[in-house]
Amino acid sequence: MKLSRTRLGRDIVAEFILPRRPTTKVMVIWSGLPSVPSKRSVMEFWARKGYVVFFPRYRGTWESGGQFLRMSPEKDVIDVVNALVRSKKIISLWDEREYIFSAKEIFLCGVSFGGTAVLLAANHPKVKKVIAISPVTDWRVESKIEKLSWMKEALRESFGEAYRYKSADWDKLARGGFFNPIEKVKELPG
Repeated sequence: MKLSRTRLGRDIVAEFILPRRPTTKVMVIWSGLPSVPSKRSVMEFWARKGYVVFFPRYRGTWESGGQFLRMSPEKDVIDVVNALVRSKKIISLWDEREYIFSAKEIFLCGVSFGGTAVLLAANHPKVKKVIAISPVTDWRVESKIEKLSWMKEALRESFGEAYRYKSADWDKLARGGFFNPIEKVKELPG
């Protein structure tokens, strides 16, 4: 299976794989934090099941433009869903080849940080189902293992410019009310 890259909207770069047969089912996979942008085996698994599969990079991370956490990351998920619904074709950044597709059923899968993002985007009218694996549900509850204050500096030290954020934006996580599912629990679908 051929792995290609595209740009969804202005800032978000995503890898994608198409299944062997045409389909209207789309799976969008959102990673945890930190994460290395390599999900080929997972993407191939879903493509073999008949999905067009996308693996986007959050704004301000890896190859995507923008600033990480300037806005709540579920906005990235919503912007990707909207771009896929509007698009009738995907253009590969590698070879400028056009792939025609139609996204009628969009499924979101997120792990950890990505689980939080897909939960908060679950009410989008074009999202059929959400898979949230180990999502953070309340950023105000301090983890004994991965403290936000430690993670903030560890990301800078370990990943350099792969994660581009301002300290003030990072600190919004710990205050809650920003990218925090527990604040919207009554609005989220079951």
